[in-house]
Amino acid sequence: MFHFRCPHCNAKLEAEDDWAGMEAACPKCSQTITIVPETTPEKPKIQLTPITSPTLTEAQHPVSTQSHPPKNPSASNKFPFICPSCGTLTDLDSSLQNQEYECPACCEKSIAVPATEKPCPHCGEMIKFQAKICRFCKGSVEPNKSFSPSSVQRNSSLPQLMPATSNTIVIKELDTLFFWWWLSLALAIPTFGIGGIASAVFFCMLLYKYWNLVQTEPSSMTPGKAVGFLFIPVFGLYWMFVSIWGLGKAFNALTDLGKQKLETMPLIACICGATAPIAWGLMIIGANTIFIIGVFFTLVYLGAIIGGLVFYIITMINFQNAARTIIQRQ
Repeated sequence: MFHFRCPHCNAKLEAEDDWAGMEAACPKCSQTITIVPETTPEKPKIQLTPITSPTLTEAQHPVSTQSHPPKNPSASNKFPFICPSCGTLTDLDSSLQNQEYECPACCEKSIAVPATEKPCPHCGEMIKFQAKICRFCKGSVEPNKSFSPSSVQRNSSLPQLMPATSNTIVIKELDTLFFWWWLSLALAIPTFGIGGIASAVFFCMLLYKYWNLVQTEPSSMTPGKAVGFLFIPVFGLYWMFVSIWGLGKAFNALTDLGKQKLETMPLIACICGATAPIAWGLMIIGANTIFIIGVFFTLVYLGAIIGGLVFYIITMINFQNAARTIIQRQ
């Protein structure tokens, strides 16, 4: 384990020894940096020579060179302290409370005050120090009974470097694709349909990545099949229920976002998507035969288009939230 600083924002970061030379994203400024151990000037070594003077008397005590008062062996009270610089979690004697203390891990000095919060070991959110259940992820948290100076707990608010293939990078890639899907969809009308074609491309890319997230075991459904079969004429109207509605069911089984968001909304979007081309065909036939039938199916077609677009957008937003939740829990 070693410390170094981001060359862009000068944030102090921590990395494993085997990460040296790898690329990672700075958690503070999100810039891509190369992990290089920070070189510090070597401190001059002081050579000690044995003292041949007589034994020290009670009036002659060696001068302490510690930067903080020595621990009182008789003190039995301890308090947890988290270093604000590196996140080292240590239990200190009560005699050091509210005094300047030098962290043994990063050698930074700070005022030793009792820690009131700690990061949840499951989701990383800050919770009360004596909490037994995380209020964010509802995970069970073992109460901290004792600590040693060598025990280090990383604070989620401190910079934590991860390799380039980490969950943070995967979420960033999904967010980028989702942004371009949303932007191209919004520009579909101003660009006379070109934005709609681009939006469909980004939708297929997102659908592929979503299905790749829920592939927990060998299955007959693959990401390629989920996307590819949508382009089969006529059969694609049925396959959208399998691919999109089925994805909602898979997301619902892996997250706690709710059945209504992940199953009901995709189902309505699929029904509207399948109804629109059928209503369009009947509208054309009715317009050439019976006028009233043509008007009726024109209204059905417009309703399916507008309703399908609304539920399609809601479905994609819910899918993106579910995907982020699954990645963060991995």
